[in-house]
Amino acid sequence: MKLIDNVKYLSLVFSLVFFFNVKTNAQDDEFKKWLQEDTKKMNTFIEEDDKQFKEFLEKDWKAFQMSIGVNFDAKPKIVKPVVFSENPDKTDVEFEKKIEGKKEKGIDKSKTKTKEDNTKKKEGTKLNDKKPILSDSKNPFKDDENKLTDKKDKFTEGNKISDTEKELVASKEPIKSPEKITPKTMDEPKTVEVPKTEVKKEPIKEQDPDLLKKKQEVPEQIVKKTEPVETKTPEVTKEISNIPTETNIQTGTGVLAGIDLNKNDTKMDLTYYGSNLLFQYAKNIKVTFSGRVDNKAISKFWEEISSKNYKDLITQLNYYKKNMNLNDWAYVLLINDIAGKLYKNDRNSKHLFDWFILTKSGYRSKVGFIDNKIVLFMPTKTKIYGIPYFTSSDTKEKLYVIDFDNLTGSLEGSIYSYDGDYPDSKKLVDMNVYQAPKLESSEKERIINFKYKGVEYKVNVAYNFNTVKFYEYYPYSSLDVYFNYNVSEETKQSLIKSLTPLVEGKSEADAANILLRFVQIGFEYQTDDVQFNREKPLFLEETMNYRYCDCEDRSILYSFLVKTLLNLPVVGVDYPGHVATAVKFSVDVAGDYVTYKGQKYTVCDPTYINAYIGMAMPQFKNGKLEGIIEVKN
Repeated sequence: MKLIDNVKYLSLVFSLVFFFNVKTNAQDDEFKKWLQEDTKKMNTFIEEDDKQFKEFLEKDWKAFQMSIGVNFDAKPKIVKPVVFSENPDKTDVEFEKKIEGKKEKGIDKSKTKTKEDNTKKKEGTKLNDKKPILSDSKNPFKDDENKLTDKKDKFTEGNKISDTEKELVASKEPIKSPEKITPKTMDEPKTVEVPKTEVKKEPIKEQDPDLLKKKQEVPEQIVKKTEPVETKTPEVTKEISNIPTETNIQTGTGVLAGIDLNKNDTKMDLTYYGSNLLFQYAKNIKVTFSGRVDNKAISKFWEEISSKNYKDLITQLNYYKKNMNLNDWAYVLLINDIAGKLYKNDRNSKHLFDWFILTKSGYRSKVGFIDNKIVLFMPTKTKIYGIPYFTSSDTKEKLYVIDFDNLTGSLEGSIYSYDGDYPDSKKLVDMNVYQAPKLESSEKERIINFKYKGVEYKVNVAYNFNTVKFYEYYPYSSLDVYFNYNVSEETKQSLIKSLTPLVEGKSEADAANILLRFVQIGFEYQTDDVQFNREKPLFLEETMNYRYCDCEDRSILYSFLVKTLLNLPVVGVDYPGHVATAVKFSVDVAGDYVTYKGQKYTVCDPTYINAYIGMAMPQFKNGKLEGIIEVKN
């Protein structure tokens, strides 16, 4: 009897288990079916703003007349730098002797002269924008291998923009204009490697020659020690910290900003200027444009791609932007790299994808079409030169053509586009580099030789070649972008370590002259037209990499050194066809100067070979200025 009861009990249990199992399986199937339908709905969901924008795009577009790129300065640059002295060893001694003579007499002639000249000073004006045009380059904006190339460009014409001009107030004493010759090469000079160098502080005693009478007066030396901005100079390291090389994004596991990346079915490996990045995204985000190009077809592209899961991709883009210190332009390049991976040589689809992701990232951007080609446009916070543009009829701002395969190419005739913007896109692309980008290190070193007061110095400077590649095709922006950008840590610390021993304990005037000679002699001069076949201001890392540099590149470097090592206010001085610098010393310095915001800034020209502080090139003495470039960093 008990056996029968047990059998009945077990049968009941098995029946209940089977019933619940069937019910559970049915519920699982029902849940999976619901999840599939919900996912399908989400994939085809389009927000109300996108619906309205899609309808807006379907309306008739306008024809806008294209304009050629703006010219910075119509006047050509100096082909060869002017040389002040054929024998810098002699003039260096004379310069030092004059300082000693003033100290013995206890006379400060510069203060007397400056007091008289102060009544003649005029308020300076801040630079707007000027310089020779960017060329019509057939170089790819950035090829897949990120290789530095040297292809020829053709120049396009541009209109010169007038700007407020300001007189250069010079000292009464004229500077003798020597012949324009190249300084002679020293035969096997005795070298002293920095920072182990101990520079003699006692001047070499010689009689004052007649030449010295025609040079500028120099104030009495300052006793206090000149301190660099950085009190500690850590060793230059080849490793860049905080680069996202092993993140949750790249391992494909975990959650980023509340988003489960595992739901995305496609991965993309991307090399961005040496840094290996990984993106996970929904495969269906790749919407391909085909057929006849018109506003209705573009509207349809927007409708389709806006229904996909694009937000996860933008979240990852913003993650890299923040962790790698990418500025707006670097972010634009990263988006275009992804587009290149997705669409290969399909330019129309790439430009539409760039436009969509930029717009959804909050940046103002537009597309237009001419013939059967789609063109990407962007307004920018900072002015860009040499790039074709059209002027918006509602905002009256310039919208620049962004063609990553031919940035400075010409685009003539009328192009069809629209006025207005997507509701949530408010930001303008800012070309300023507020933080140095964190790129995988590819360290290179340059040895720079120069001579001052009879001593030959050897300065070692490190730089990241990946940073050089990043800046290679940087759009030609206003000069204040270059004068105020954030130098990479490798190059900054390397310059501080090498040059601090040379200026420590020196007077402001002597230290400024040492740095001036470093730039004048340590770098060969050549115009951008010859070296690059286009106008291209260089960032410091590029100046260290390329064999040649011209006047604005030298001025950008010198202003950085004065600001960083001497902690003195400095400005860029923009002459017609030439750029120099001027420094606000804490003591009166006689010589050529400009007035900016009511303060005297002494001219220091890194392109005037073997010249000293207070010396402007003869052709720019008592001349007009295009403007003053304020250095804020």
